[in-house]
Amino acid sequence: MGSRAGADCLESLRDAVASVLNGSSVWDVRRAPRFMATARTIAELLEMQHGEYEGELTCSSETSGARVEASYLFPRNKEQLVFRRKALDIWADATHGMMAAASCAVFACTVAH
Repeated sequence: MGSRAGADCLESLRDAVASVLNGSSVWDVRRAPRFMATARTIAELLEMQHGEYEGELTCSSETSGARVEASYLFPRNKEQLVFRRKALDIWADATHGMMAAASCAVFACTVAH
């Protein structure tokens, strides 16, 4: 599967397993006040991969050839390591460092759905 669009990620969260917050089940994190801003931010980060940052945030999959998120890249040399770090820096800069590890969250979201 290639890199996901933000709307696809948000839609996949609609039917996600319930999260528990302060003992209460939250069934739709897209609309829950404590989760919706983060869900939207992740969607915006994913959308960056399809716009002006496509070449900096995605790379070709070694197995399928499809464009995938740079977080999927397993660096095998210095150039790939630098490429991956720069991609993560773009996301960190876009969120003032608050979502510096967002690629891990997006990876989990992508794999789970």
